[in-house]
Amino acid sequence: MRGKTSRAPIALVDGLVRNTIVAIVPSDGRGAVIGGALRAQFGGWETTMTKGYTRGALLIGWLVLGSTVAAQTVPTYSPSGPMGLPASPQVGLSQGEPHGTPPPHPNIQDPPFLAPPPGDGIAITEFPAEATAGGYEPCWAVRFDYLLWWAKNRGVPALATSGFTIDNPPGAVGQLTTREVIGGITSPNFDANNHTGIRAVGSVWLDSAQTLGLEAGFFYLFQRTGMANADSRTLSQPGDFFPLVLARPFFNLTADRQDAVQVSNPGVTDATITVSLPRTFWGANATFRCMEPFSTYGLGRWGLLFGYTYLNYQADLNVDQTTFPTNAPPQVMTRTSLSEQLKGSNQFNGGAIGAEYEARYGPWVLNLAGKVSMGALYSKMELHNQFTSTNVTGATVTSVADTTGVLVRPTNVGSWSKTQFSYVPELAINLSYDFNPWVRVTAGYTLLYWDKVVEPEDQIDPFVNAAGMGRPSTGSVGRPAVRLKPDDFWMQGLNVGLQFSF
Repeated sequence: MRGKTSRAPIALVDGLVRNTIVAIVPSDGRGAVIGGALRAQFGGWETTMTKGYTRGALLIGWLVLGSTVAAQTVPTYSPSGPMGLPASPQVGLSQGEPHGTPPPHPNIQDPPFLAPPPGDGIAITEFPAEATAGGYEPCWAVRFDYLLWWAKNRGVPALATSGFTIDNPPGAVGQLTTREVIGGITSPNFDANNHTGIRAVGSVWLDSAQTLGLEAGFFYLFQRTGMANADSRTLSQPGDFFPLVLARPFFNLTADRQDAVQVSNPGVTDATITVSLPRTFWGANATFRCMEPFSTYGLGRWGLLFGYTYLNYQADLNVDQTTFPTNAPPQVMTRTSLSEQLKGSNQFNGGAIGAEYEARYGPWVLNLAGKVSMGALYSKMELHNQFTSTNVTGATVTSVADTTGVLVRPTNVGSWSKTQFSYVPELAINLSYDFNPWVRVTAGYTLLYWDKVVEPEDQIDPFVNAAGMGRPSTGSVGRPAVRLKPDDFWMQGLNVGLQFSF
């Protein structure tokens, strides 16, 4: 018979095993599973020694497995951090304390940052520094724009009319048979009010946060000339019972009524009248920008503008009149010509103050800017006329400040100027797209208003002292007179361009 195995060593070993299990097995859910399995395995330690040897081998295996599992236990994270991220560790607390947070496991990566949906605001997205060479953020920029602008129409009074030879006088405004050929209310508008041009703008940010900057710009609108012609040989229309004459209308102070100078005589002389309206517009500005810093979220940022504005507007009105014999060959033709010129110029110098708003969404940039410039406006008018007569031999006789003129006569010929206060409000809207940190395409709209501008068509004095026109003179009455009448002026238009940053 087999002898009974002593239970004292077995009880001692059983106690050591149970205490070891409690010490090495973790206290979480996985530890409960492992501990239960170990206790179940070693619950019958009081069996035979043969079974004890087998369980001794299993004990060693379970101890190794338990140690491995305990070493790979993932620490517990607190859900109190923002956006579901781990809370920051608390200084002075150990891992085993209730509020302590162990360091993150090396195999766990933080979740990527997620921008809010579009409905929650506009995210200010900028190109990362590593996208540029050496992490350098561009601070200098140069932009070149193509401009297509429209100006206020230049309404001119009636400068050429037609009338029947039986009228008294032919071509006077207000008669039933008088037609306005150039200018006035019923004739077609011939002003070329659309202009193309260029604009160049350079800017620099003075700080890395792009809150303080300087900007300088220049624009130039190419000259456009509106033109209208009248020819006495093409005046007749179907249904006309009498010959038509070409005339220059005015108001006769002596007779106190509408009158006209007849420049053609049917069957004897023919005449042509050409009216041209050239004008150019250009300017420059310098601006200091003070902007809010960029924010990660929001609708954009605001800023203030302080600067200087210069504007130069040139507008002329030219009337060229030529009279020549009807059906005469060129070699025996004697012709006369009269040229009248009204040249106006306006130069503005003033300080500017305004505001700017900038919003970004990804590569898109919306910019709204408004400012008001206030300063001195220097306006100048130059009025000249010239009469030329060419005989059959080709000899030419020229006289200036001639009394045969209608718009410019000895009473108003010369140069006249004045300086006055003026203001210029301006609004600009631009939408841009950034291809990369260095190239941007821009499209926008500009509206500019200018107060008290002097234009030549507004300086025409319709009241004329008829001396030298074959009519009685009004004596010492100095008409036409110099007026220097101011008027408002505006331009608006579109622009498209490219910006290069470096």
